[in-house]
Amino acid sequence: HSGCEASSMNTFQGIISLVLAGNAVIGLLVWFSNPKRRLNRYFFLTTCLIALWQLCMFAITLQSSDDLLFWTRQVSAAAGFLPIGFFILRKVILEPEITFLRLCHKLRYLLIAAFLVVLLCQTKFFVHATYFPSSVETIPVSEYGPGFIPYILYFIVMAIGMVVSIPKIFKRTSGAQRTEGQFLLLGWLASFSFGLILFTIAN
Repeated sequence: HSGCEASSMNTFQGIISLVLAGNAVIGLLVWFSNPKRRLNRYFFLTTCLIALWQLCMFAITLQSSDDLLFWTRQVSAAAGFLPIGFFILRKVILEPEITFLRLCHKLRYLLIAAFLVVLLCQTKFFVHATYFPSSVETIPVSEYGPGFIPYILYFIVMAIGMVVSIPKIFKRTSGAQRTEGQFLLLGWLASFSFGLILFTIAN
């Protein structure tokens, strides 16, 4: 890397480290508050999905030009599972005793869509080139193909589903269950927001 590229990457590494730390604190606080509780365990699982996404971003900063495209694809692929975390929490809040297999069955269409996104991200149809940042950029620059359109549509549909489902959660819960649901959903949104802040600052 040149001096400017190295400086940009170091900035990016520092930001990701802070984001990972914030995500870890939120996940571990909920986990240790009651590690035997099913809802707390699933919340920790969702923060791990966010951490995986962030770790892929960190991996980009450590790669040579030959591996940069591969890790760019993995960042995009890992992001595909982020909305799943929200719907996992939603389902467990509404059905606290749901088993893992039952949960997977309930979310099977969302999971299939997420896995299709992962496969899409591995193709040249999605992204075909990635370059190290210049002196005016903080993150690597990618050249996307037509596959980027269904990728964005996937997130738009997921975002609409999340917004629509939030009122339903609170209508179907009450008392302590509603309070806990609000706390965990806000915790997930805060953890997810660390990643969004990362992209905002980096760009």
